[in-house]
Amino acid sequence: MKPIKIIASALTVIVILSSCASKTGKENTISISGAFAIYPLVVKWSDEYQKEHPEIRFNISGGGAGKGMADALAEAVDLGMFSREITQAEKDKGVWWVGLTVDAVVPTISDESPYLAALKKRGLTRDELKAIFIDKTVLSWEELLGGHNNNQIAVYTRSDACGAAGTWAQYLGGKQENLAGIGIYGDPGLAEAVSKDPFGIAFNNTIFAYNVKTGEKLEGVEVIPIDMNENGIIDSEEDFYGSLDNI
Repeated sequence: MKPIKIIASALTVIVILSSCASKTGKENTISISGAFAIYPLVVKWSDEYQKEHPEIRFNISGGGAGKGMADALAEAVDLGMFSREITQAEKDKGVWWVGLTVDAVVPTISDESPYLAALKKRGLTRDELKAIFIDKTVLSWEELLGGHNNNQIAVYTRSDACGAAGTWAQYLGGKQENLAGIGIYGDPGLAEAVSKDPFGIAFNNTIFAYNVKTGEKLEGVEVIPIDMNENGIIDSEEDFYGSLDNI
């Protein structure tokens, strides 16, 4: 089993169903909102379903897992897309869910980063990532990698309540509200922001770091390998980020 599975197991993508139908008043329309991580999958499924049932319409919108949960509980939608573990408090509110798939959250940087080669060689440990994203005790790239410059690390996080941030924070020993950085709305926005900043760092669901059709990394985005055994180098068994199929 690859080490990345430690992170992937925390991100089981699920659907939360409200206890009653939404109050849209449209019997032939199914409304769905929530996690960006499974938005493309749900759109694909709805397209396939409509081939057999053309009379059924779908109203699908992203907005983060937090919105999916809130909308489902408020009966504003028929289905809520959610992408992190459900808490006991959320279960106590009466939600019912079905697991759909498993995803992973990976640390990302720009493919124009001047530190890319060094990061691919040595990676970052969990403690180093925690120091960047939560503790804020490492502020420059040179503190991590050495050198004479003092290029500050531009940390990006999600501004919306979401499964990706919750999962990433959990891996680092915290919660989403503990994550430092510039808040960016949505997984697509976060990937775009870090791709344009050579000194930036972020995290993304794999679908926003890789092309699901080709398995190759998306243009502008690179994935930082994690040094799981903390030996200061990315060993062959840790070097599996080149393709989505390997993850």
